[in-house]
Amino acid sequence: MDNQIAKNIENLKNNPLFQMSLGSKELFHSNILAWLMETNIKIAEKIFHDWKIIYSKQNLIDIKIERERYNIDLLVTVELTNKSKLLIVVENKLKSIPYPEQLDKYFEKINSLKEFNDINKKFILLSLTKPQFDLPGKWEFKGYSDLSDAISNINSSDFNNKLLHPINVILPIPKILEAYKSFIDKLVSLNDEVMQSKKYNYYCESNEVMKELRVIKIHDLFLKMAHQEISTQVIEEIGKIDQCLKNKRDQSSFKSIFDFSVYHGFTRSTDLTGLIILFYKNEKFNLVLGLQLQGNQFKYYTEMFPKIKSGMEGPIKQHILFAKELEKEQLWFKSNSINSKLKLDQDKDGNDKKGLGKGRSNSHEFCEYNKGLFLYHYDVLNNENNTLDIVDGFTKATEHVLKNKNQIIKIAETIFNDSK
Repeated sequence: MDNQIAKNIENLKNNPLFQMSLGSKELFHSNILAWLMETNIKIAEKIFHDWKIIYSKQNLIDIKIERERYNIDLLVTVELTNKSKLLIVVENKLKSIPYPEQLDKYFEKINSLKEFNDINKKFILLSLTKPQFDLPGKWEFKGYSDLSDAISNINSSDFNNKLLHPINVILPIPKILEAYKSFIDKLVSLNDEVMQSKKYNYYCESNEVMKELRVIKIHDLFLKMAHQEISTQVIEEIGKIDQCLKNKRDQSSFKSIFDFSVYHGFTRSTDLTGLIILFYKNEKFNLVLGLQLQGNQFKYYTEMFPKIKSGMEGPIKQHILFAKELEKEQLWFKSNSINSKLKLDQDKDGNDKKGLGKGRSNSHEFCEYNKGLFLYHYDVLNNENNTLDIVDGFTKATEHVLKNKNQIIKIAETIFNDSK
């Protein structure tokens, strides 16, 4: 393990504020930032000056901070020396990924409220890494490195008789600020160092960095970042295949055949990236073909999304026939004709590791989930794949099914015709 990474991890372990944050990291950062600004108005003033939210000649004479109102992390209302008011909307994303739709929703919500009609507004996205999309509307990005820089500009002399609210015990705020700055500096440094490596080896037993990140419970942060990068690149590459294909937020927004969605999430201590394409639909269900990267498994699947609560026994049996026919005709996402850059793990005999399975009822040759609604094969990836290899795996498999889309649809229409 790189000495600097090891040093940063060790420093985090020894930082009391980091240990306090382990329960809920985003909530912790929002709470400590709110507490610092409420406790001493000069802290807020210095941060907002440094972020150029307020002019350097303007000072704060009052501050009000609301947490989790309208589901927004921080709503900060400040009164300036010229008697004007400013609303600063802060959405904090440390352990989760921001989406343009969410930011748009918050922007529209705040601007629709009468209580904020006559107040100038600033919208700030605070995150460890800049999103891989253009921020919508008037949102501005501030990194945790920007927060650290602002804290660096706060002088101990600012704390003399500047408390907004009386407290009975004198708290060593400079020491808290010092510990907090050290905390976020280590997070920023770790993020930069870990994300510079483009290798997809996060689940390798010899990856000492990820082992240590799991010990201090921040591994999921870096996994989410990596999968966000993969999903962003997959969307870009799919757009090159067919410019008419537009990524949807999720399958519930599908309206037309060939609507597709690239998604990523976190479950069971592993992150995942997936892609689904709608190939067939009727009044009972939607049918998609999909790809999913979870851990070191690269899955090729077909899935049914029921529109009804019962009466799916027949369609599920036909779903198995559909999957078998795709396998027979080499129309599956996974096909011998696909030549992607994915590198597979091998067993002791030198054979590629694959997941086949016989399903719940031993009646077919696929692994299955959710009682036959989700049928899949998977390849086991080795630790030499990088981000570009993963993206190529998604792209080449998608090219294959889209090239054969008419034949796939014909098979679906033939098999599912009686299920209507």
